[in-house]
Amino acid sequence: ASVRPQVETGLARMRISRIDLVVFHGLARLEQWRAIAQRGGSMEELGRLRDEGKVAFRGISAHDPEVLRAAILSGLCDAVLFPLGPSVDERYLLRVLPLARSCGVGTIAFKTFAAGKLLSDPARCVRYTLSLDPDVALLGMSTPAEVEVALGAAAGARDVTALEQHETRAWARRELEGKGPFWWNPEPLLVPAW
Repeated sequence: ASVRPQVETGLARMRISRIDLVVFHGLARLEQWRAIAQRGGSMEELGRLRDEGKVAFRGISAHDPEVLRAAILSGLCDAVLFPLGPSVDERYLLRVLPLARSCGVGTIAFKTFAAGKLLSDPARCVRYTLSLDPDVALLGMSTPAEVEVALGAAAGARDVTALEQHETRAWARRELEGKGPFWWNPEPLLVPAW
């Protein structure tokens, strides 16, 4: 659907003159990115709204490193949202995060708690994710107790060593054993190396 009516409806509904960030959410395949990035597509329309001052920044969220790579390299995204926590595929950490930084694209992390599956030690998850230094971490907390734990972990955050990061990833793998595949991690054979 056309982007302009959605943005203008949002502005009117929220009674504001500008939306800080508009994101195309959940791009699962490269073809979806190509469709919105093509000449005359939705990203271009969103760019016009940015030029008019109705939107400050534009971006995408995706669960596929190749989609994120294409978006970052396109110059059309100001920010990308992607999984970043102890349970996620390392390509998000080793490829997507550094690429976004090198291109000046903002990074917004989610899946810190593996969609609620790593709540046995949420402070550990928060420390791990914050140690990776995304620009923003959306922690996805659902209870006041989780908020308190996350705030406590963030307030007491300290540098996490590479060994501690490795140990936290190993802990997460053990915690998640037998819980099946996680849709936010791409199949290893389906995503080519960069």
